[in-house]
Parts: sequence; C-alpha cells; structure tokens
Amino acid sequence: MKGGYQYEYLSDKLYSNLELFVRYTDAKGKNWDSASAGVLFLSSYAVIKNLSIGLRGTLEGYNYTQENQVFLKKRRDAFIGFSPFVSFSFYKNFSLMLGYTHMRNLSTINYYAYKKNLYSFQLLMRF
Repeated sequence: MKGGYQYEYLSDKLYSNLELFVRYTDAKGKNWDSASAGVLFLSSYAVIKNLSIGLRGTLEGYNYTQENQVFLKKRRDAFIGFSPFVSFSFYKNFSLMLGYTHMRNLSTINYYAYKKNLYSFQLLMRF
C-alpha cells in the first residue's frame, strides 16, 4: 500500500517532478514487513531540440516491523540513490539514453548494507 503527494512542473525546456510518499509492505515472512517514507525527484532539461540532460534521485527510510529472525534485532534502512542521464531523441518515437546510477543502502544489520554503481545504455521506443 502506498500513498503520497506528487508535484509536477513543465515549461518549454524544463520538466520537474517531486513525489513525497509513505508505504507499508505486508510481505510473506515476518523479516520483510516494513513501513517507509521517502522522496523521489526527477528533473530534465532540454539543452537543444532533441538532447536532454537530467537527474533522478531517491531518498527513503525503512522501518521493519518485526525483529529479524536470523540476526535477532530490528532492522532499519536508509536508501539513497541518484542518477544523472543524457537522452537523445530521434525519428518520431525513438530515443537513446545514457546513464549512471549510484545506490547506497545503510542498515542497522550490516549484511543488508551495500553500495552499487550502474552504467546504462537504453534504446527506447514509444508506441
């Protein structure tokens, strides 16, 4: 279950989106039930007609409701992610996107803490 508030801004060259949310996850298995709150943002700027640059970001805090059955302590996490990207549109419905994503999860249980760096190349077709 998820609820929240979303704000969008659009002009000739700039698109921005900000979303504040709360979420409750009721999963099978007590280790995974959690409540969280966070913010997502996206901003994209058209440098020239077919070329855009942008940034996406996420900040979310998780509070797991049960004690972890393996580590015998309550788990709390903070997730941080950001993604700068470049997008090039061509023809009518196609675009290429190059991106980089850095993700970091901080946890009270070290086993669940991590850092990741992803590089991506996407070919998108809209229909």
